[in-house]
Amino acid sequence: MLARDAWVATGSFLEFGAPLSPYRIFIREAGQPNAPAILFLHGFPTSSWDFAKVEPLLTERYRLGFLDFLGFGASAKPARHAYSLMEQAQVARAALGSLGFDRFHLVAHDYGVAVAQQLLCEPALRGRIAGLTLLNDVLYAAMHRATPVETVLRSTGGPLFRRSVSRDRFLSAFRSQFATRHQPGSPELDQHWVAFSRDGGVALAPRLLRYLDERAEFASMCESALEQSEAPLNFVWGMLDPAAGRATLEYAVPRLARFPEITTLPDAGHYPHIEAPERVAASIGAFVDANAGGARSAVLTSG
Repeated sequence: MLARDAWVATGSFLEFGAPLSPYRIFIREAGQPNAPAILFLHGFPTSSWDFAKVEPLLTERYRLGFLDFLGFGASAKPARHAYSLMEQAQVARAALGSLGFDRFHLVAHDYGVAVAQQLLCEPALRGRIAGLTLLNDVLYAAMHRATPVETVLRSTGGPLFRRSVSRDRFLSAFRSQFATRHQPGSPELDQHWVAFSRDGGVALAPRLLRYLDERAEFASMCESALEQSEAPLNFVWGMLDPAAGRATLEYAVPRLARFPEITTLPDAGHYPHIEAPERVAASIGAFVDANAGGARSAVLTSG
């Protein structure tokens, strides 16, 4: 696995937004130029480096693309910006254009799932999505249960509270999302903290969390887009996720017109791609291969 510094050093940047004052968006490409393309969308509050353990397991057979959303990781973090899911979908489209991805698979986690749902709402784009692999997220606004930290950050006291978000507080909250068996070590945790906190990232947390309000506001549109999507679906799920585990699957699957492939990971939490990268990569690869020539029937498996 590449350390975060090496991950960023081997990527590049595209310019996004107004021509006179564009924002720098971090992107990274790996793998085989003529192979099936996969774009990875990361979650809150982390970055594309979340997928650093999965990447080397897929590079021999696929073309991989990664990005850090605006306000995250190595991308620009404008302090007074009104961040939105719709804009992040534009960021993803810009990354697709820069990477030269025409038809592609999406792999999305957490915040990235909300962005993927925005992309599914765009007729010109959703026809290019060959398949969609979703990693733990609530999927439906009604399923979201705010954590104490989210509640405070989104409140009027959020700007004051954010000043007390130290490295130790961040890492404690981050660890709580992992299964006990797969707790990340200190060096890895420190790199996630650096990605989050660089360039004033801590102060952006209340602004970035507004996506929860936006998701609720546009729930009907985005949830319908997922339910009605013709793209094959693949769920890779950490069942010990304290916020979006088994209950999320039980709520979501009956509402989907197309029954998804499901790989359950009974020993993983909210970050299956960090906790069980080999099993996540195997599921993604099998799904991409099986859908190279069209849709396939569903199967429920356990990792």
